[in-house]
Amino acid sequence: MVRNDVFEQSVVDNPSFSFRTRELPGTYPFIVQQSYIDECVGKWREPAQFLCKSMYKTLSDQLKCIIHEHFAYFGHGMLEHRIRYTSSQ
Repeated sequence: MVRNDVFEQSVVDNPSFSFRTRELPGTYPFIVQQSYIDECVGKWREPAQFLCKSMYKTLSDQLKCIIHEHFAYFGHGMLEHRIRYTSSQ
């Protein structure tokens, strides 16, 4: 796991936040907080898509096995075919 800690000095040294505001000590303007949140959330897309695709494949494979185990011998396999078709929609 990669740690991306944000330290106070890195916020102070960031040139895009070089404006003066009247904030309480230890409190940063909303735009500073929003930019760090947006930067963090922007990195979520690829791992989230990978997770969703892998979970879909795993669940789909397990569902196919369960359907085959329970319905393969009913109606010469036609019930299995219909249930698999219905579950894939």
